[in-house]
Amino acid sequence: MFTINKDKIFLVVAVLAVILTGSLLFMKSSFSGMLPSIPFLNGNANAVAQKSVDYLNNNILPEGQTATLGNVTQASGVIKLEVKIGENSYDSYVTNDGKLFFPEAFKTDAPAPAN
Repeated sequence: MFTINKDKIFLVVAVLAVILTGSLLFMKSSFSGMLPSIPFLNGNANAVAQKSVDYLNNNILPEGQTATLGNVTQASGVIKLEVKIGENSYDSYVTNDGKLFFPEAFKTDAPAPAN
């Protein structure tokens, strides 16, 4: 018959702990790109993006022009925001802490456009 002793219980608990930890780490890395698409988890990104649009309106755009905020997502470690000015939409980027705003980005994994 099967007997249970302290060593077997300890071994089973240790193996389960390793599996659980590995699973959690895998899920965090695998699903981290999906989290920004869930609205209630994206509150901080929306606030930072709105702060950037407010900065554009108050400091950059001439009087009479107004920028509005479109879609907000996370991409490549920064917040990607759609800025709408008049009929035009522009993709812009801001750091997660809101300190640096990038009006455009270059894809470094694609060939540079020919001049």
